[in-house]
Amino acid sequence: MSHPKNTTAPQKAQQPLLTTATEFMTAATENRHPFAVQAGIPAAEALSIAYELLGAVDGITTACIDREADAYALVAIRFLAASSQALVLACATSIEQGGAQ
Repeated sequence: MSHPKNTTAPQKAQQPLLTTATEFMTAATENRHPFAVQAGIPAAEALSIAYELLGAVDGITTACIDREADAYALVAIRFLAASSQALVLACATSIEQGGAQ
């Protein structure tokens, strides 16, 4: 008695989730973006960096609540939040498409 042949092809390995290029922080006088997330960074790494940056936002914000906030702290919060947002956005397309890039 012969065994039936396996007709199901093995699944392809899932493509790694990678970032897409994402610019942020538009220059005040021109429509240029001096900062950007580069394409091709593993999404897990980018999200981990965003998590760490948001931890810094939390720490600076807490310090601002405990004492009077200065302009430098507010600029730092804005930059760290924008950086985190750009990292998450750079991962979004890859995650939505399930790695099909």
